Amino acid sequence: MGFLIYQYYETKSNTNPEFVEYSKKSIQTYANKIGADYKFYSNGAPYTPYYGIFTPFLNNDCFNYDAVCFIDSDVLSNPKNIENVFNSCNKDKINLHHMNTGPLVVDSIESTGVWKDIGHGNSGVVIFPKKCYDHFIEYLGDLSSHWKNNKKELGSYDQLVVNNYTKDNGFTNLDFRFNYHLGRYDHNLKDEQVLIHYHLNNKKYIVNEYMRLNNDKL
Repeated sequence: MGFLIYQYYETKSNTNPEFVEYSKKSIQTYANKIGADYKFYSNGAPYTPYYGIFTPFLNNDCFNYDAVCFIDSDVLSNPKNIENVFNSCNKDKINLHHMNTGPLVVDSIESTGVWKDIGHGNSGVVIFPKKCYDHFIEYLGDLSSHWKNNKKELGSYDQLVVNNYTKDNGFTNLDFRFNYHLGRYDHNLKDEQVLIHYHLNNKKYIVNEYMRLNNDKL
C-alpha cells in the first residue's frame, strides 16, 4: 500500500507564507526521493489550524497507506542526508521525537511522569502506523472533547492530543535526526540531520537555508 508524507497549513487567503512554500517544496522532494506519496492539506481543520495534523484520520485518507507521516510546515529536508524516515518506524505504535533525547543546548524540558527523563513528544514529525488507525480515530472522535479540554501544557492543541494518546497507549521515540528541533538543539550540528525543524523564531531563516542546502541562489 505504501506510505504517505503530508503537511498542513491554513491561511485565510490563497497564498501561503514564503517559508511554507519552501518547506512544501523541500518535503515533497524528500517524499519523492524515498518513494512515498505526498499531500499538502489546507483550510479545513476543526476548531484550530493546529488540528490539521489529524486530517488523514478525519477524511480516511490514512487507510490507503501502511503508515502516514506528518511533517510540519516549518521543516526542511537535508538533500545531503536522505534517510527514509519510515525505515525506523515501529509498526505497532506511534513514532514521535521526545525533546530531551538530542544534543540539547538549553535546559531540558521540565516534565513529569512518563516524560520526566526524555521530555514530552514534539508533533513536528509524527509517524502513525496502520495498526493504530482505528483506535486513534476512535480516540480523536470529532475533536470536540479535545478542544474543550485543551490546556496550556505539553505544547497544547495537537501536541497535547498526541502526547495524551501515547502516554496511555505507548510510543516509539523517533530519533532526533528526523526532527532536529532548532529551538532545543545545537545549530552547529544541523547539517548532519535528515529533517530540520525551524521552530518559531527560526522560521525566518527557512528560505535562505533552503537555498544554502540545495546550492541555489535567491
